[in-house]
Amino acid sequence: MEFQPVIMAAGRGSRMYPLTEATPKALLSVGNHPMIYYPVKMLEKAGFEEVIVVVLKSALSQIRYVLQEVYRTPISVDFVSIPDDQDTGTADALRYVAPKLRGADVLVVSCDTITDVALHRLADVHRLRDATLTMLLGSNDSSQAEKDAVGTKTKKRLAIETGERDFVGLDNDRVLFFSAQADLDEEVVIRKSMLERFPSFTIYTRLVDAHLYLMKKWVVDFLGENKSLSSIKGELLPYLVRKQFVRTQKGMVNLDVSGMSNSLEKRPENDVFNFANSSHNSILQLAEQMSTSGIGQDIAGGRNNVKCYAAVVKDGFCIRANTVPFYMEANRQIAKQTSVHSTATIKPKSQVGSDSLVGEGTSIGEKCSVKWSIIGKHCVLSDKVKVSNCVIMDYVTIKEGCNLQQCIVCENAHVDEGCSLKDCQVAKGFTVKGKTDAKGEVLIAGGEMQF
Repeated sequence: MEFQPVIMAAGRGSRMYPLTEATPKALLSVGNHPMIYYPVKMLEKAGFEEVIVVVLKSALSQIRYVLQEVYRTPISVDFVSIPDDQDTGTADALRYVAPKLRGADVLVVSCDTITDVALHRLADVHRLRDATLTMLLGSNDSSQAEKDAVGTKTKKRLAIETGERDFVGLDNDRVLFFSAQADLDEEVVIRKSMLERFPSFTIYTRLVDAHLYLMKKWVVDFLGENKSLSSIKGELLPYLVRKQFVRTQKGMVNLDVSGMSNSLEKRPENDVFNFANSSHNSILQLAEQMSTSGIGQDIAGGRNNVKCYAAVVKDGFCIRANTVPFYMEANRQIAKQTSVHSTATIKPKSQVGSDSLVGEGTSIGEKCSVKWSIIGKHCVLSDKVKVSNCVIMDYVTIKEGCNLQQCIVCENAHVDEGCSLKDCQVAKGFTVKGKTDAKGEVLIAGGEMQF
């Protein structure tokens, strides 16, 4: 096929602890489906027949069982496992799958990317521009998450997590500048030479890298020779964006990307332009040379075959469930599109809002109230239980008279009678003892830990 898809599912989910204490991040439930279900379903709808899935060795059997035995996905899945004891970034993971790539352009998607955007929108930009790398940009509007947050501790944590912005400079769909906030100094510096070529462009702080990329196969080959680049977003992407504007000559390159020096030196064998030029379509290159549009030329006026573009999500749903607040937001968005399962039982005097989801086999007792929440499979909510803005995973028991607000309760957890939990996270298998009144706490085996 024209593109070969790779799903990155080897993340440890350290920012989502304790949800990931006993469950691989890729298998955390979002709307009563494991997280990895959504990118696989997206690829299936787009017509893909096979996919490579990168997983940690320790999670291989669990993820394989879910995809092949539980969901019986029609897509052929080729698993690539990486050692748990290595600090492996997304660019490192691509090196693991490189031997399995056939030569087509590569579609890379993170397992925590959940979107209803049709992939052909990204592919159209990639084809039209003959791009080196094309990225999907979603909206980083955290206003709803901030509004729903309750409690000083939760708001403080939320401010840190949702404050991790991306700075993206765009001229139409051309990516001229890209940096995560954490990688910036106090100022954003724009080179004068760039302004000469693009006198008017916009830097956005409300757009977020959705971790969905189309890239030339030669980019993976380049990574194989440049092992210092570990992350796609943090290192490879900013590197390629900068390289768009380096003046090149045949066999030579200006190695000083700061623009302070004009000295030309011999191009190293592992330089990015050796890979770019060797794979460039000669017919397209001739068309670019004859074109007056400027596509394919860098700002210094030399020939440059490195080009980065973006497709921006304007209509549709796109979110990365890579932190607890955005995991909650992903569940809220999915709940809007679903309903109560036909096998769930709800007593007549209970109220379940239309913006909530109730999974199969779940039982809800008398005089219960469920609002803006996800209730998993085979859960039991006893009488007079109130659940608001929560994610309740599978096989959870909540006894009579409990009140839960803005909480995440993991699989097989048990909440005794009369408990009141606000802004809490309950680990897998944990029992919250009767009459507990907790706010903004993480409840794990062996004790309680505050944010």
